[in-house]
Amino acid sequence: MKAKTLALLLFALPGLAAAQESAAADERQFRADLRLNALRFDNFFQAPDGSPQQDVDAWAGELRFAAPFAETLEGYANLNYTTYDDPLDASQGITAGLRSAGRTQGFDLFGEYLTNRPSGDVGELVEQADVRRVAGEYFYRVTRDWQLSALGDYQQQDFDISQGKDNTFVDFGGAIRYRGFGSAFSPEIGATFGDRDADDPDEDHDQRDLFLKIRSAPSDWAYLSFRYRHRTRDYSIADPLASNFEREDTRKQWVATADLRTGNVLTWNLYYSYEDAESTRANREFTTSLFAAGLTIGMGELFGW
Repeated sequence: MKAKTLALLLFALPGLAAAQESAAADERQFRADLRLNALRFDNFFQAPDGSPQQDVDAWAGELRFAAPFAETLEGYANLNYTTYDDPLDASQGITAGLRSAGRTQGFDLFGEYLTNRPSGDVGELVEQADVRRVAGEYFYRVTRDWQLSALGDYQQQDFDISQGKDNTFVDFGGAIRYRGFGSAFSPEIGATFGDRDADDPDEDHDQRDLFLKIRSAPSDWAYLSFRYRHRTRDYSIADPLASNFEREDTRKQWVATADLRTGNVLTWNLYYSYEDAESTRANREFTTSLFAAGLTIGMGELFGW
């Protein structure tokens, strides 16, 4: 575990060094905002096609803080709380990280701890788990228009109900982004390769993600993004009598977001995702979606910080 965490930390070192070398004065201020969202999960428990499905409503709040440390380096921390329809328990989380966005290179490295987070990554049922995670991204602009990124993710999930679902997940990959069109249109493609090791060997699998992401900031009051992800999972159990022997899952996901700023205090947030899961096991074929809408309140602008 220590070696894997160290590998993630290494992503940040080049960007961190570059940020600390700058001697320019930093005029940025401490920032804080409050994000409030209403969420609607369709087929929350990932029931297979043709079976009864249950939708779930949730309400989420998140306090986000950021403080500058150098010209391009800042630290941040987020506190979040989400409450769901009965009988699900509320989930809480804390995230803390460092990020830098220099002219030629930068990074974003964070750790987080989440409690009672709904997860369908292991087993046939969506259950709530406690999650510990360390993840990071390091980018380098090889030219003015082309940017390369290295990605890493390490997670541990602990479940209270079902036995054998506790697991660790490691994922590494990269991406290439074109920035020659400016902020109005910036496409990115990438791939990551991961491995999940569960207490129950029947749930061990390799994972491959291919993704396309498009970012657009057509004006200073609008930020839009779209992402398509194609995920494949191959289960590695060697016992031909095991339920997941030679199982393969394919999941296609579409995600669209919009952040629309109205004035200096309020930003309206929209999020929609749709996922289509196919599998060699018919009872793991399903579709699910999530819609979220809310607003972000700039606390500094509101109180004149």
